[in-house]
Amino acid sequence: TKRLRSHMLRGAMAALSWWCYFMSFKTLPLALATTMTFAAQVFVLMLAWPLLRERVTGPQLVSTLVGFVGVLIAARIFTPATLDWNILYAFASAFLGAVMILITRSLSFTDRTETILFYMALAVFLSAIPQCLFDWQPLDARSFWLLLAMAFFGSLGAGLMVEAYRHAQPSALAPYVYVRLVFAAALGVWLFSDAIAPTTVIGAVLIVASNLVM
Repeated sequence: TKRLRSHMLRGAMAALSWWCYFMSFKTLPLALATTMTFAAQVFVLMLAWPLLRERVTGPQLVSTLVGFVGVLIAARIFTPATLDWNILYAFASAFLGAVMILITRSLSFTDRTETILFYMALAVFLSAIPQCLFDWQPLDARSFWLLLAMAFFGSLGAGLMVEAYRHAQPSALAPYVYVRLVFAAALGVWLFSDAIAPTTVIGAVLIVASNLVM
């Protein structure tokens, strides 16, 4: 690659974003932490024009905002009494993740998917070394296999994400990511017998509607 600095910047953004991501899941309720991951899509839309000079159409903006309103309703963020300031971890993760997505879009014009994934993994690995030195905990067999599965599916998902941003603008792809909330709700019921709150249903309907509009 001739863009080592951009690769390392993307990797640093990934490390910081994922640290905030894990902190949000550590300090927030699972449903709220999962829902707040979708805030990244609004940041992508906000940054696509000033950073990449990509045109954002009216329908793209409206459909993305509709989906984001669905996220806010599902999170019950309109009730101040339920607001947890740890939600700042989730917003920080979303913002840094949006910047990382835009850097991915820029890198995809010049570098291969394998190159992008390699340097991201390298930067994240290097950032994990000092954390391991100060807070290492041995793994049992179950945790090892769960981490191995997460690494495999995470790598597969990251590769598909890079390919998607190679062929389409971030602003055009933004609404489609919301469908993960629907998958999460269905799997929560199937695997963990989670109860789905009415606000989650309303939010999911808005999220799916934003996809249908696109």
